[in-house]
Order: sequence, then structure tokens, then C-alpha cells
Amino acid sequence: KVGVKLIIGFIIVAIIAGTIGIVGAVNIKAIDDADKKLYETMTDPLGELTFMVDSYQRMRGNVKDLLLAKTPEEIIEAEEKIALRNEEFTTYITSFEKTLFSEEGKALVEDIISNKKLYDQLVLEVIDDLKAGDKAAAEVIIDGEGNELRTQIEKDYRTLIELKVKAAEETADENIEIANTAMTAMIVLIAVGILVSILLGILISRMIKKPLNKMLAVAKEIAKGDLDVELDIDTKDEIGDLAKAFR
Repeated sequence: KVGVKLIIGFIIVAIIAGTIGIVGAVNIKAIDDADKKLYETMTDPLGELTFMVDSYQRMRGNVKDLLLAKTPEEIIEAEEKIALRNEEFTTYITSFEKTLFSEEGKALVEDIISNKKLYDQLVLEVIDDLKAGDKAAAEVIIDGEGNELRTQIEKDYRTLIELKVKAAEETADENIEIANTAMTAMIVLIAVGILVSILLGILISRMIKKPLNKMLAVAKEIAKGDLDVELDIDTKDEIGDLAKAFR
């Protein structure tokens, strides 16, 4: 039937449109997931790394305050601030460590944590010396082994920042590639969908138009008085029924 042919044509076009829509939705979801990964594993951790460095540097400032303290109360105040900065440092580096994937990055974090513990132990010794009134001994610790640990910690976290920034750039490039691939796939699907729809429209049009033109030609011949005409239409639809009536 003509109606069935038209309905089938519309269904095919709808399937094509639906396929394009589904592929588009899947690609959008893939891009969204990639952007989420970039934020959760690169952008946000860089912020935590910045806070970690800030806590560490503020702690070192508090250590300097220890050496400048003139009263037991000032030593206690600096000691409390150091403890607070250490808590912040531990919180940020623990959270940051969960976002690392490379063995090099994990090794650097382990070194930072290890050296930080050694530095904290030295700070406790400094506090004990200051409370005992031995400022000279405290300064020797900070300027000697303390300075070596400080240098190594700062070197490690700078390297860690470089690694994270590089990883973020690589992830961003991957996201761009995903987006470009998705865009290419959508363009190809849309082009194929348009082409198939046009071809389908032409096919259905010919299936209907061709027999109608034949009947029109026969009708003109009959109108001229020529009844000895043949109509070679043998379709199983309404047009075929009309052709039989002509015969």
C-alpha cells in the first residue's frame, strides 16, 4: 500500500534522526565525563597543592617566629600555630595524593611526607631548646639539618607541581581530541542521514510518480479515442488497483 510505503519511509527517517540524536548524546556525555575528570584529577588538586604549599610556608614562618620569641607565651603561641599549619598540610597532601596516577608523582609525595616528618621532629627539638633557653642550639638545628630538609621539600613540591601541570595539559589535549572525534562523527552521521533521507524520498517519489505518469499517458490516449492501449502496471497497492480499473 502507498500509505505503508510512506509510513516505512517516515520510520526510516525517524530511525536515522534517532541514531544521530543518540550518538550525539553519547558524545556529549563522553565530553562531559572527560571535563569532569580534568577538574577532579587536575584542576582541583592543583588548588589543594597550592594550599599545601601555603600551609608549609606559613608553618616555616611560624618557626621563624619561634626563634624571635622573647617570652614563653610567644613560644606557646607560635607552637600552636605550627600545629595548626601541620594539620592543614596533612589534610591537603592526603587529599592530593589520591589524585595521583604516575609512580613518579606518588614517589615525590612519599618523599615530601617523609622529609616533612623529619622536619617536624626538628621543630620539636627547636621548641625544647627554646623553652630551655638555648636559642643558639635551636638556630643550629634550623640552619643546618632543617635547612637541608627545607630545600629538599621545596624541590620536591616544585617538581610535583610541574608534573601535575604537564598531566593537566595532556588531559586537556585528550579532551580536545575526544571533542574533535565526536564532532567529526556527528558531521558524518548528519551527512549520511541527509543523503539517505534524500535518496529515500526520491525512491518513494518514483515508486508513486512512475505508475501515475503511465496512467496519465494512457488517459490522454483514451481521451484521443485510442482504446487500444496497454497499461503495464502490476503493483499491489492502490495505484495497481487503479491501473486494473483502467484496463
